[in-house]
Amino acid sequence: MPVRKNYSKKRMTKISAVVERAQVLISDDPGQLLRKLASIIDVSEPTMRRIAEEDLRIVQIVYVKDTTDAL
Repeated sequence: MPVRKNYSKKRMTKISAVVERAQVLISDDPGQLLRKLASIIDVSEPTMRRIAEEDLRIVQIVYVKDTTDAL
């Protein structure tokens, strides 16, 4: 019987230390982008969003420029 290939990727779980570090960084600078925080903590961007939304209950507000008034 052939040996199965192992396709495991390096994954970082949401351990409490990562969540606590994210909370400290967000409280220090609430306007900082989640993309930047993800690179500082060394997690993926979707993981950082999940930490912010599910663990810390933070919703990122995105401002969209209104172009209808330009007419």
